[in-house]
Amino acid sequence: GQVFHGEHLPGGALLNHHGRLLLLAAVALAALASLGARGRRWAPLLVAADLLLLSPVPWPWPVASAEPPGVLRCADPPCLADLAPGALLPLPVAGPGVHFQRPLLDQRFHLRPLPISPNRPGLRGRTPSERWLAALAFPDPPDPPDPFEPPPGVGVILVREPWVDRVAAVLGPPDRRAPDSAAWSVGEAGVSAGGGEAAPARGMLAP
Repeated sequence: GQVFHGEHLPGGALLNHHGRLLLLAAVALAALASLGARGRRWAPLLVAADLLLLSPVPWPWPVASAEPPGVLRCADPPCLADLAPGALLPLPVAGPGVHFQRPLLDQRFHLRPLPISPNRPGLRGRTPSERWLAALAFPDPPDPPDPFEPPPGVGVILVREPWVDRVAAVLGPPDRRAPDSAAWSVGEAGVSAGGGEAAPARGMLAP
């Protein structure tokens, strides 16, 4: 059989997620619908009725809160600047009820690289410590590592509730604490030999 290779189209390499393909399909469908509704004054009413009465999305439309975790609320961003330099690892990164792209919204408050992928949940590492961090929000995570080793390039670990106590049992008391989150300074992995902040490691999302 024949295989469709979207990467050969202009911009096709960006279609690495089904949501991006659906976005293009929605634009094309809107264009076709506008041609069919030309000259019909009742068409806007039909569209409004469909959105309000037949759409599975409730009204008002749900949106994500723009508020960051408590440890990232400061008067003068970047927050947590006094902790160890390097990337910030937000936890959990995967699991039931975890939106793995939420850290991209919160990145504007700390301005640090993120060692996560915007297209898939989880961590890329394979060490016992990284496997434990990646499975933090799952019902049966692996046993905590001994000793704990932070992922390469990570200077700060940020954890949301209700997983703070589980991480504190391994890392000890946090360096920053808020009712809904906590942050640990886990070393100076982001400092170069010259004393300045090193460039983000490969695979990290720079702010």
